[in-house]
Parts: sequence; structure tokens; C-alpha cells
Amino acid sequence: MDSLQSVDDTALMPQVLAHYELVAPLIEASFAQTPIVFVNYPNGVDENGVFHVTTVQLSAEKLLWLIHREYAIEFYTWAPTLLDVDRLRFGRILLEAPPGVEFERVKLAALAVRALLFDTAQLEAVPLLDGGTGIALWIPFADAPQADVLRKWLHALCNRAVELHPDLVSTLYNTHHDARVHLHVSSNAAGHYSAVPYSLRAQGLTVCTPIHWEELGSFTGANAFCLRDFPARIQTADDVFSSETKIIASQSFAAALPSPIEPLSSF
Repeated sequence: MDSLQSVDDTALMPQVLAHYELVAPLIEASFAQTPIVFVNYPNGVDENGVFHVTTVQLSAEKLLWLIHREYAIEFYTWAPTLLDVDRLRFGRILLEAPPGVEFERVKLAALAVRALLFDTAQLEAVPLLDGGTGIALWIPFADAPQADVLRKWLHALCNRAVELHPDLVSTLYNTHHDARVHLHVSSNAAGHYSAVPYSLRAQGLTVCTPIHWEELGSFTGANAFCLRDFPARIQTADDVFSSETKIIASQSFAAALPSPIEPLSSF
């Protein structure tokens, strides 16, 4: 992995720019015209980043402009439709591993949630290695459901996952270090967000990388790809997120509603 320690942060920006010159068209292909959320690091990448929720409509050109103008390194979204920020084109379930939890357990948790999605509602998701320790499941919806309804349904789905796999997953906050993988769906709301596919992570210069499900077993960590080797990934795999999304793009949230998950509770 590239280390950001003891490196002049300004020296990173040419590398950052080169990465986004490669992937910005891919991000635009899936998220054009959604509001851009970006993170920069005015105090250096070893300090906390600053999140900026904008009304700028996403395009490859605007992403590159923000790198030049604002030293943006990471990009996020809640994937709303163009006309309504409260309607979501994707549902997202984030699986995060507390310290000490092996990535093998994260993979098992992702497979368990995938199976539950399909068994409950015949829904499929695109897995995304988050560049850190977890996996994000992106669920496309042709009918762009309202965020609050979708979020409650995802809460219930995760509660059901805990009932089925109590030793593997949890819906508690990550402060509970209990060797379980934590499931989060609160980012399914206007003004909340998670990292977009192909975004960099400043710490380590890793890349949020969409994968095919059949690849999952070959990875030993969610930080499998870094800026340095990502061009080779694109050359061999192309735009995995777009290609996988197109396969399941017609699936409907409304079709899942006749089979509610009980109890429909929040956490």
C-alpha cells in the first residue's frame, strides 16, 4: 500500500488527479447529475477530513474541477434521483468490521445478507470492497423508492439477519467490539452518504472497488486495490459496477413490499 505518512500532502494530488482522470467517466456513467459530496484534508491526510455536501451536479468534469480547486480526494453519494433527493436509485447496506474481526467473517456476512435479500424479496446487490475493512452492498431499484420507506425495510432486513446469524452480524454501533460484523443502513437518507464506487480513500490511497460475487473468495481484505495498481484492474475488469448494475437494473422495490419482514423496527 502507498503510505501517506511523512509525505507532503500536496505531492499526492497529481496521483489523485491521475486516478480520477481514469475513473471519473465511470463514476459519471452511474451517478450523473446527483449532488456531489466530497472530502478534502486541509490539515493533511493524517488528520480528519472535511465533508462537503454540495448542490453541484456530478459529472466527470466537475469531479476533476473539485480536485483542482478544492483538493478533493474522496467522493460520496446517497444516490438520489435527479428530481427528488428523497428518492433513491440504490439501497445500500454497509458491512463494517470492528478491530480484530477477520475479513473472512465480513465475506461470510456479505454472503448471508445476499442470500437473505434474494430469499426475502428476490433482490440482488453489487458488492463493493470499501477500501478499508468492510463491504458495501449496492441494491439498484428501477422504481427509486422513498428513502424513509426503504430505510425502514432495510432496518428490518438487517434485524432478520441478526436473528438468523446472531454470532456473525450485529446492528449495534461499531463501539461494540464483539467479533461480529456490523450492518448499517442509516446512510439511506437525503444528505447522508457512502463512498461511491471507484472513490479513493485518503488513508492508504486504497480504492473502493466493485467486484463480481464470484471473485469474493479470492480477496483477503477490503483494501485489495490501491491507486498504484488500479489501472491494471480497470484494464482487465473494465467497469464492473456499471456492468453488474445493468444485469439487475430492472428489479423493483415495490415488488418486495408484499413480503414484509417482521418486526419492522428501527435501530
